[in-house]
Amino acid sequence: YPSSLDDVQNIIRIANTYQTPLYPVSRGENLGYGDKSPIKDYQILVSLERMNRILEFDDIHGYVMIEPGVTQKQLYDFLQEKKANFWMDATAAGNTASIAGNTLEGGFGHTPKGDHRNLISNLTIVLGSGQIINTGTFPGLGPDISGLFVQSNFGIVTAMQIELVPIPEHY
Repeated sequence: YPSSLDDVQNIIRIANTYQTPLYPVSRGENLGYGDKSPIKDYQILVSLERMNRILEFDDIHGYVMIEPGVTQKQLYDFLQEKKANFWMDATAAGNTASIAGNTLEGGFGHTPKGDHRNLISNLTIVLGSGQIINTGTFPGLGPDISGLFVQSNFGIVTAMQIELVPIPEHY
């Protein structure tokens, strides 16, 4: 149950030392998109639910930077508290489901910004070597490699930027 980027790096270093496969989950509550049950014997579960901070919020450009343990309810409450000019695009996964987990497993929402996998950027990832990479923002310089980490096991995503939905006059 890491609570920081450093914790994730340390877990990966230890796993590499003992050649132990890891099974990371954001919260393990994205019903239909994965749970807290490793798919192979001898995998160690790494639950990122303690990494549940909203790191950045831009109420002008409409995005948030979140850690993998941030739930749909948590972001909803945050935006309500801020009296934001934006909504989050909710899924049918429930209040305690992770936004990052649902997005990385190919989940989708119900507004014009429902194609979550194409609306993420600036991922922070710890690779299997323990190295940290950041995919940057799109549009930006160079290729956008964020999509490599959707439905993959190339690294553990520890933060991501997601686009929010401008509040429409009616919906």
